[in-house]
Amino acid sequence: MRHVFCRAQAVISLDPGIRGCGVGYWGGTTLRAAEYVRNPIRHGNSPVAIVEMARAIRYSRMWEMRWDPAGLAVEYPQIYAERHQKGNQDDILPLVGIGMALAALYAETGPWPLDRYLPHEWKGSINADVMIGRVKARLTKGEWAVITFPENTCADCRNQFGSPFCRKSTCLAHNVFDAIGIGLFHLGRLEKRRVIAR
Repeated sequence: MRHVFCRAQAVISLDPGIRGCGVGYWGGTTLRAAEYVRNPIRHGNSPVAIVEMARAIRYSRMWEMRWDPAGLAVEYPQIYAERHQKGNQDDILPLVGIGMALAALYAETGPWPLDRYLPHEWKGSINADVMIGRVKARLTKGEWAVITFPENTCADCRNQFGSPFCRKSTCLAHNVFDAIGIGLFHLGRLEKRRVIAR
């Protein structure tokens, strides 16, 4: 369920990953910053790696600017039926803990909402590149200017009005766009779409 926040409140939107996370920082319904935060633990998916990923977000550059969130909107990984699975499903499980660990690390400021969305809840069954195009289209020029892209971001991902298709296998910008998309959906600025088979 989406919460309605007053414009003065801040929300963090998170696309969790064990090696790094896309993170969006929102003031009211406006994107104030977005970035890719790397995990200092470069291998494995142990509880230590999960906590260190959450700590990296908690103490990232944006948090150093005294960012004071009122809530967290996070993508909650989903295990699909066997015929639709990709990769090792055990790799999905640690992602659940990242949002929880982040919430625990920030709990000293008092209770604040933690909302989670399954992938199909916020983006439906739309193609990933098409969704990137939809996310880009909903950003203002000012919001686009506050995105810090990760290293190795391809030229198409850096261009707000260019092709939505990522051209580089090492490009990590999709993590940032997913975090922004989750925030847009959470704040009522993006509706999911389903692809209808013909």
